Amino acid sequence: MKIYIAVDMEGIAGVSHWDEVDKDKPDYAEFQDIMTRDVLAAVEGAKKAGASEIWVRDAHWSARNLRIIDFPPYVRIVRGWSGSPTEICEGMDKTFDAFAFIGYHSPAGSNTHPLAHTNTEVLAEIRINGERSSEFLQDAMTVEYLGVPLVFTSGDTETCAIAKSYNPQIETVDVLYGVGNSVISIAPSLSQQRIEAGMKKAVRGLKKFKTPPLPDHFAVEIDYVNPAHAFQSGWYPGARQISERTIAFDSDDYFEVLRFFKFVIPAP
Repeated sequence: MKIYIAVDMEGIAGVSHWDEVDKDKPDYAEFQDIMTRDVLAAVEGAKKAGASEIWVRDAHWSARNLRIIDFPPYVRIVRGWSGSPTEICEGMDKTFDAFAFIGYHSPAGSNTHPLAHTNTEVLAEIRINGERSSEFLQDAMTVEYLGVPLVFTSGDTETCAIAKSYNPQIETVDVLYGVGNSVISIAPSLSQQRIEAGMKKAVRGLKKFKTPPLPDHFAVEIDYVNPAHAFQSGWYPGARQISERTIAFDSDDYFEVLRFFKFVIPAP
């Protein structure tokens, strides 16, 4: 059994400030350790449920965060960004049996995490078919587009609620929630216990798992903080600028949405 795990950092236990997720800042090392231990807990849970091969996708910022020296020999590690529109799933194909997210966070425009954002702080909000989109939703639809079931998510309270709304069968582990510019979090030791148990339960339940169908059409709107970004991105083929700070794009093919994102969302 093959399992793919993507890990972000803002949705791990205790994270409350950008300095804690920035590798150039002194606070980073502690949370790098928590991030790595969360992933190892998920790996252990998948292994106990019968996984023989596990891929881990470092998906935070530079994609070079995890302390990979701690990983067991049956894990393959994906680091860095290739430039592909589906790079959250780099190297994944239909031979994989399940996908999991670790450390995901609230979307731009929400007040449920002090580090809430979607892709980059350049964006004020993304909407897909009229609903606020998150990195969870974008990546969940990418995984589904590629034909692999998403079975597990850990992160902040809103992310877990979004995951359950997307598919109630997804196992979730809620580790923190925001209050203004602060967070209330469970201890990392407890988050790791719950992640291991949740991952084991999710993988063992694969036979009964059903993935919801993707929408037939994708109507996307992106609000930028700076109107200059909207003007520039509005030149993407098929895009149109609909207000000073907003562009729109429509497609029936989710891959075309991912290609659109690749060219109109500036790198962080």
